[in-house]
Amino acid sequence: ERVRTLFPLGTLLQSRDQHTDSLNVMIAKSDPAEATLMSRMFLECGHSVSVIGSGHGLIAALENKGNFQRESAEKGIDIVLLDSELPDMNTIEALKEIRAREKNTAKHVTLVVLGELTDEVRVSGTIDGVIHDRWNIQQLAGFLWP
Repeated sequence: ERVRTLFPLGTLLQSRDQHTDSLNVMIAKSDPAEATLMSRMFLECGHSVSVIGSGHGLIAALENKGNFQRESAEKGIDIVLLDSELPDMNTIEALKEIRAREKNTAKHVTLVVLGELTDEVRVSGTIDGVIHDRWNIQQLAGFLWP
């Protein structure tokens, strides 16, 4: 109930086509309160959510979900929303590590950075997008369904 009040545009995050599977979303945020609010928004819309608080945790979680394996029984993560600054790892290092591990697979996880980007991240070619205002629901929906 509270999520609906906080996120009246949350319906934009629901599957556009009723036959579309729900998405596996991973949120990498160092602020637990923001991560909780964001995860509730996705859960309310029928998506699966994992919350990670660090860069190393993000890479390990993607490994565990099968994102870096050619063949996997796991569906894997569809989209990662990550802070522009992670507490234990430079964001550009995390992004490059994810893309390097993906190269041996046919998989591609959508990586969206929340917040301001450094010039290094901007030109790295490792991200699929950026949301400067992390609560811009319409912009977020555009990354979920391009």
